Amino acid sequence: MKRCAVFLLLFVACVAFGNSSVRTVEGCSVFHPDLPWKAPAQAAWSGTCVSGAAAGFGWYRFDLAAEGFKDTKLEVFLNLDGGSLANEFYYARMTTQGQVQYEGYAEVGGYQISAEDCAADSSCRQLKTAKENDGKPPVPPTRPKGPPIPEAPPKEQAPKTQIPPPKSESLQDSRDFFQRVNQQIPVFMRAHFSGEPEVAQEVIASMETFKNEWVKYSAYICQRGGRQLSSCEKYQLDMMSYLLMRMMAQETEDYFPVTSGFSNYSETKCASTNSMADHLNCIQRQCEKRARELQGMHPKAMAAGLEAIAAYAHGLSYMSASGGSARMSESLYLYERMLQFVYEMAYFQWKN
Repeated sequence: MKRCAVFLLLFVACVAFGNSSVRTVEGCSVFHPDLPWKAPAQAAWSGTCVSGAAAGFGWYRFDLAAEGFKDTKLEVFLNLDGGSLANEFYYARMTTQGQVQYEGYAEVGGYQISAEDCAADSSCRQLKTAKENDGKPPVPPTRPKGPPIPEAPPKEQAPKTQIPPPKSESLQDSRDFFQRVNQQIPVFMRAHFSGEPEVAQEVIASMETFKNEWVKYSAYICQRGGRQLSSCEKYQLDMMSYLLMRMMAQETEDYFPVTSGFSNYSETKCASTNSMADHLNCIQRQCEKRARELQGMHPKAMAAGLEAIAAYAHGLSYMSASGGSARMSESLYLYERMLQFVYEMAYFQWKN
């Protein structure tokens, strides 16, 4: 990966000009990220505003008058959360009098990367996909009529288990589908932890708690204005069904249709900590802050939801870490990712 690149002699190599709040012409607040350009006097934002702060994917546009190049315009495609950078990668396009002088992907601080390197990194790939999709984040695929069958890990030849597809796309079908997927978890875990039956049982118990509490959460979070929104409940159940199927197929790619915005936001907030323990404690406090916000919005749903998230994170942390601080860190990461998904669902404007 090429680092410390100087674009058109307008950058100061490896110097970032962040930490300034900018009010866009649309009235959005943007916390000028660690870009190789100084914060502008005026900027524009093509994305959405949430409570007055820029959010989601969009183009952050300004000129380089602060650098002494007023005729040079800059467009930076990035992902924001609460006005702050939610992804350490961005796409920049620089023009002078309408002529493109440079465009390409980079990492915060001005570290240029190729499109190939971007596609190989999950965070950068999410940004790249959104840019190519007119600023819209990746969406989950439609449920296939014959969903893939999770396979046992190669270390033991466990029998394949058929998960019958739902007959149609009703809410009850989604409920049944979720239950059938969860019935395969004990089979998978006993095969995966064949030499560690105690660990297998610990994970199975945690995932059973997750299943029961997620069903409650899915129903409660979708009660809006005295109505039960079927599309909302279906989505909560279907997403978890596919996530669990991917886990049993041992696919490592995150499936949530989110951009890990909260994860990157927490990392930024906790960047100045002095030790790994302090860093993890800081991220945990950020999670607790977000959890309190959700509890205030949907107290009944989040009583079940937070218990489901905790059980999910505890159980699946055994899949990639054996113990100690590594498993604690993995559990916190899983909790944080699931919490971001729940957060987005809580704010989504469901129609029916």
